[in-house]
Amino acid sequence: ADERLGLTELAFSDLPGVTVSDMEIRREGKNYTVDTIAALQKEYPDAQLCLLVGTDMVETFEQWFRFEEILRSVTLYAMAREADEIARVEAAAAHLKNTCGGDVEVVTAEPLPVSSTQLRRLLPNRCGAEYLSPKVYREIIRKRLYAAKPAFDFLREESYVFLKARRVSHVWGCEHEARKLAERWGADPETAA
Repeated sequence: ADERLGLTELAFSDLPGVTVSDMEIRREGKNYTVDTIAALQKEYPDAQLCLLVGTDMVETFEQWFRFEEILRSVTLYAMAREADEIARVEAAAAHLKNTCGGDVEVVTAEPLPVSSTQLRRLLPNRCGAEYLSPKVYREIIRKRLYAAKPAFDFLREESYVFLKARRVSHVWGCEHEARKLAERWGADPETAA
C-alpha cells in the first residue's frame, strides 16, 4: 500500500491543486468506498465529490457496498477502458441513472488500452513504460517493483547523461558485443545487454 501511495503521489505531483490522500491506508479494518466518501465529505464539506470508474466497475456498481448512498453523495464518472466498450459504459450509466437516480456521467476520452494488471505483466518484459509517467517508471525501476526490468532506451537515456561523450560509444559498443557473445554461447542476450 505504501509503495502504491508513493507511485500515486509521483503520478499526480505535476498537477496543480491535486492532493493524494492516505486515509484508506491509515484507516484500520475493511475499507469501503462509501466510508472514504463520508470521510472526504467531513474533511471537505463544501466540495463536490466525483468518483471515476472504468467499464467493469460501472457495470457491477450495484454490487458495491451501500452503492445507493455512494450515488447520492458523488457524481459518478464512467470511462471506457477500450474503444469497443463505450456502448457498454453508456448502457450501464443509463441504467444507474434510470433505476437508481444517480448523477452518472460518461467520460468521452480516448481510452488507455491497458489495465494495471496488464501493465504489471508487461514490466518484467522491458515493456509498458509508455503507459507511465517518466517519474513513476523511474521509481518502479529504481525500487525494482513488480519484477520490472528497464527498457533499454530508458537505461541509455538515464545513464548516458552521466558519461562523457567519448564514453557513450564505448558503453554502446559493450552492450552490442555482450548481445553477440550471449547469442553465440547460448545465454540470454537481453540480460547480457
